[in-house]
Amino acid sequence: MRLLNTKTLELKYFAQSPEEAYAILSHTWGEDEVLFSDAENLSSGLWNSWSLAKTLSAEKIRAAAALAASRRFRYIWVDTCCIDKSSSTELSEAVNSMFKWYQAARICFAYLSDVNPPEESQTKGVSFQNARWFSRGWTELIAPPEVEFYDAEWKLLGDRSSLVDVIHHTTKVHRNLLRPVRPRDWYSWYPSGPVVDEYPVSEIFIWAKSRETTRGEDIAYCLMGLFGVNMPLLYGEGKENALLRLQRNIISSCNDHSILLHADSAPLAKSLSEFNYKCSKEVRGTLGHSDRQFLLLLLCNANRVQ
Repeated sequence: MRLLNTKTLELKYFAQSPEEAYAILSHTWGEDEVLFSDAENLSSGLWNSWSLAKTLSAEKIRAAAALAASRRFRYIWVDTCCIDKSSSTELSEAVNSMFKWYQAARICFAYLSDVNPPEESQTKGVSFQNARWFSRGWTELIAPPEVEFYDAEWKLLGDRSSLVDVIHHTTKVHRNLLRPVRPRDWYSWYPSGPVVDEYPVSEIFIWAKSRETTRGEDIAYCLMGLFGVNMPLLYGEGKENALLRLQRNIISSCNDHSILLHADSAPLAKSLSEFNYKCSKEVRGTLGHSDRQFLLLLLCNANRVQ
């Protein structure tokens, strides 16, 4: 794992998970981001000498680093420049580790570049709930112990707890996952495990189905950590095959058969759009019946996989 020094903006490699607390920047990618190849041998002067688009990206990183430094963090993780995406091995390891990295961070700064300050929101930009950030891959919404949201001018909009109702309305993610579940003692915080233990798999798929990713396969890959599964990245396999592999891994690693309750006639869903709240309610409703009836329903759906 690599982290960016918040003072010098130099990268540091950690062979093991860093013991020192660190922050994370969550954002949506622009057209010309500062990548690992840019930051690897970067001198401080180069942060001010790029093209306009690259300079805007650099300014975003500088602002996030400054914010982290003001909160006494020596390191921050930024996905654009802390992963060498030219290495398929490193990229696969990073994607499989992403959920744990977000869990281990002390705080996540979510930068909503298309949300302008309130006084400008009537003339340009979008509202908080319509931010592009909410339509992208979303590990960072749930995994970190705390998330703070900032607008395009780096003004604080609120944190995940104070904005719980609007976030729930926008994402459908359960409110309990958006609030701290343990006392917020900054130095004794230990992140929780995957949410699949508390919510049906089918419901988590419902939360994810409105998300978009640049590469189709990432809609499945970004969910791996939520379910505590690992699998190799096979870019080129297509979104459908990636999702099918994810479902098979989930079935083999947990006892939640709600994954079989979807609208598709095939054993496993080929698209997240096949999951809906009717399926989810079917699971919850069945739980109220006798164990025998529930078992029969599971066996009925399990036979579709054979």
